[in-house]
Amino acid sequence: MSADYNEILQANINAGRRQWLDNGRAVGGSTPLSDQSSGSLRLARLWRDLCFATHPLCHLGSPYLSDAPTPTRLLNVVDPSRPHLEEVSTWQPYVALSYCWGHGEKFLTLRKNIEEHRRGIPINALPATFRDAVYATNQLGYDYVWIDALCIIQDDRDDLGKELGHMGNIYRHAILTIRAASAVSSHAGFFHHKNPLQLHPCSVRAVVYSDRCNHVLDLHLHGSCSGQDYLESRGWILQEEVLASRAITFGAQVSWRCMESSAEETYPVLREPPSSASGTDEMRLRLYAPDHAPASMAVAARSHFASWQQMVCGYSVRELSFERDTLRAISGLADMFSLMHGTTYLAGLWKENLMEDLTWYVSTNDNRSVSGLDNQLAAPSWSWASVGKVSIGFPQRTFHRENGTRIRRPTQTVVRHAFCASKDPINSLAAVDCQGKGGDMRREWSLKLVGQLRRLVLWRSREYTNWRINTVIYGDPLSNPSDKFSPDASSLSIEPRFPGVLCRPDNPSRMVGEVALDSSTLPITTKQDTSPDGRGMDVFCLSLESNTPVEPTLILCLILTPLQPGSLLFRRLGLGFVIEEGWSGGDSEYGGGVVECEIV
Repeated sequence: MSADYNEILQANINAGRRQWLDNGRAVGGSTPLSDQSSGSLRLARLWRDLCFATHPLCHLGSPYLSDAPTPTRLLNVVDPSRPHLEEVSTWQPYVALSYCWGHGEKFLTLRKNIEEHRRGIPINALPATFRDAVYATNQLGYDYVWIDALCIIQDDRDDLGKELGHMGNIYRHAILTIRAASAVSSHAGFFHHKNPLQLHPCSVRAVVYSDRCNHVLDLHLHGSCSGQDYLESRGWILQEEVLASRAITFGAQVSWRCMESSAEETYPVLREPPSSASGTDEMRLRLYAPDHAPASMAVAARSHFASWQQMVCGYSVRELSFERDTLRAISGLADMFSLMHGTTYLAGLWKENLMEDLTWYVSTNDNRSVSGLDNQLAAPSWSWASVGKVSIGFPQRTFHRENGTRIRRPTQTVVRHAFCASKDPINSLAAVDCQGKGGDMRREWSLKLVGQLRRLVLWRSREYTNWRINTVIYGDPLSNPSDKFSPDASSLSIEPRFPGVLCRPDNPSRMVGEVALDSSTLPITTKQDTSPDGRGMDVFCLSLESNTPVEPTLILCLILTPLQPGSLLFRRLGLGFVIEEGWSGGDSEYGGGVVECEIV
C-alpha cells in the first residue's frame, strides 16, 4: 500500500478516534460531520487524481472539450455558505449529483424564485442532500455542481423539455458524478456518522514457523461494509450510472468507480474491475471504448445489441414515478448508442437488430400493473415501452430438447419498412393525440414485415398457468391435468407473466404452442372454451425465425390481431412458440404464401 494511502488512512483513523472520544464527552450532540467527512473526501481526491493521471479510457468518457455541451445553469459553490445559480455559455468543470428525490417537501427552482436563486441561497435553506453535495463539490476543488431540482426551472415546460433531453450529455460531460446512495430523499443527506476503525484495512505482520526457517509476512487485512443503495432501483439513475465515466458513491462507505478501476474505504487501493463486468459497466465500455470491452468469453461473444437487451431487462425492473418517462429516462443512452454504433433508434428497439429486438416479452415476478390493450401508452405495440414500466425479458437460447431431428421452418420474415417519427413517442403530442386510432398512428410509427402468417386460436386459463409453473418450471410430472397440455409445446426459454395456450382451429383440444402475452388481454377462464362464441380468440402468428433458432423444436413468432377483420393492419398481442404441427396445421387466410403486414 502506497505512502499516500497510508497517510490518508492513518489520518482517518485518528479522526475517527477523536470523533468517538468527542461523542463520549459531548452533551446533546457530536462533533461536526464535516470533520469526519473530510478524511473520506481526501481519499476520494486521491482516487480522482490517480484516475486523471493514469486512465486514458476515462478521458474518452468525460473529455475535456471547450465545445462540449454544457447545462444551461449550474450551481456556483465558490462560497459554500451561499451558493447561487449561474447561467453558463461555455463548458466549465462541474460535478453532477445523482440522488433520490424521495418524499417530503421539494426544494425547487421555479419561475417565481429563479431570480432569488441567482442572487444566492443560504446553505441552511437547502435540504440535507443538497447541502452535502455543495460541501463535497467545494472540498473536491470544483466551483460548480449540477442538481436537477435547482438547475432546471421545474414549472417551465420548455425548460424541462430542453434540459431533460440533454440529461445524457449532462452526466457524460461532468468531471465526475456524486452518487448519494445512502440518502433515501433530498432531506436525508449522505454524510453520516460512522466509525472509521470498522472500515479501514489494517496491516499485520505474521511469522510462519517451519523446521528449516521462519517466514515473516506483511499482510493487509480488510473487511466489507455494505448498506442500502437507494439509487439502484430508480429508473432515471440507470443512464446516469452508465454515462458517468467517474463516480464517487457515498453509502455505508465511500467508494470510487471509473472506467478502469474501482476502490472503497475497506479496500482503498485502485484495482481493475472484474473480468465479468456488470450490465452497466459493460454498456459503458460499449459506448465509450468498444475496443476495450472485457475479454471474458461471455462478454466478447455478445454483440452491442445483446448488451442493449441486457440493459433493457435491468432497466425494466427499476421504478419510475411517471410511466410517461419510460423512454425519456434512457434517451441519453439511446443517443450515445446510436452515435457510437451508427444505428437507427425505434422507440427502445434498433432497426439494425429489429428481428431480435422484437422478441421481448412481459416476464414474471412483477406485481406492477401492465397497460391493457385499451390503455396502452402512446407507443408502438411492437415496442416494449407500450406496456408500461414492468419487467421485460428476452428468450434465453436453450438446447435441452435437442434430439437430432430437424423441423421444417417457415420462410424467414424480412423487414420491409420500419419507422418512428419520435425517439420518445410517449411524450410526442402528435402521438398522444392519435392514441387508439390505427390509421393516424401510421403517421407516427409503422413496421412492415414480409413473412408467412398462420391463424391459430388463443386462450388463457388458471389451470394452464398453474400447470406451467409446476411442470415446465419445476418439472413435476404429476401436475399434468388429463394430458390437455403438452410440455413439448411450452418454451423453456421464457418465463411469461401471462402465459396463454395456442390450438389449431380444427382441433381446439390439441395444444400446439404457447404465448407470452403482453397483458391480460383475455379473461382467465376456469375451463377450456374455444367455441366461436366462447372466450378463445383468433390470432395470427408471424414467424420471427432466424438462422439460429431460439429453440430447436419450436417456431418463434409474433402474435398479432388485426385492427379490423380481414385487414393486414395489426397490433401485437405477445410472443409465441409453436410446434411444427401447429404451424403446418394453422389456417392461412392470406393465400398461404408470404404477405406484407403492417404493425402499429
